[in-house]
Amino acid sequence: MGKLAKAIQQYAARCRTPRQFRRLLEDLRAVIPYRCLACMWGNATTHVIGNMVDVDYPRRYLGWYLAHGMCRRDPVHQEWMRTQQPQIRSEVMTRLRHQFDPEYIKKIEQYDLEHEIEGGTLDQQRIGYFSLVFRSEGEAHAYIGSFGELLPDLCRARMMSYRYPILTQRKREILLWRAQGKPPKEIAHELSISPRTVKMHLEEIRKKLYAEDLVQAAWIAGHIGIIG
Repeated sequence: MGKLAKAIQQYAARCRTPRQFRRLLEDLRAVIPYRCLACMWGNATTHVIGNMVDVDYPRRYLGWYLAHGMCRRDPVHQEWMRTQQPQIRSEVMTRLRHQFDPEYIKKIEQYDLEHEIEGGTLDQQRIGYFSLVFRSEGEAHAYIGSFGELLPDLCRARMMSYRYPILTQRKREILLWRAQGKPPKEIAHELSISPRTVKMHLEEIRKKLYAEDLVQAAWIAGHIGIIG
């Protein structure tokens, strides 16, 4: 392992805040020149997602992915769960084409995400997972070894830097009420806050869940186990 990779490992061990973790992801590009990246942690059994972070990843794709419950259905993720080894998406698509929903393939091609390495770590019931997109399958092959070596450190830093759920209890409560049809004014009255504050919460929720609107946000929250 080179000096830069060792420096990434050392910095990862010290990551304790979202800001530090964001810097780690940017520094990672000097070792593994990914085009875009997404990562998460959650519960491996219930598939409840604790938190998600991305760097330049297509937000519309992530919203679609979450809204369609692909965390449970993605053949690439399932292959990683089976082997516990990093997977190159284009290779899994070639090998297990029959397992891929046509709409999923269309979305992958639409956003140019074929050349992606995926993998993570599994600690009892807690899962850490990374997806790095490259410009070609050759690039993905060239960096899959480095990715595998750094993966445990990256996942550990991910969990230590974002220990709290993607939505606070207050935000989950507001989203659930809104999903049930309660207007912002009534929600504001229930919580003794202003309607403007409720609307600010709802906009933050939409962004955090990669949703295009609040309907999709509620749908995503249901799929990833944030609200029932």
